Amino acid sequence: APQFDYTNGIMTKCDFCQSQIQEGREPCCVEACPTHALLFGDYDELIALHGKKGIIAPLPSPEITCPNLVIVPPKQDKLPDYNKGLIQNPEEVKDE
Repeated sequence: APQFDYTNGIMTKCDFCQSQIQEGREPCCVEACPTHALLFGDYDELIALHGKKGIIAPLPSPEITCPNLVIVPPKQDKLPDYNKGLIQNPEEVKDE
């Protein structure tokens, strides 16, 4: 999420904690996640472990967005029907 850096007077956004990665650690969000729901690593390795499971409503189809993340729903959940998702703010959806 974008944040205002008051020290430098500029907007910044997540860089996956590059300083931690350079130290051989994972990003803060991954280290801090109490349910271990976040993983960080090479995209191809994550796909090999979890497959392409990113079709989760109301997210757009991966064919449209070409994501660089893997979303793995909880094992007890079923993937919802794509068209049954709810978009909270339709003004943010770009029609093509």
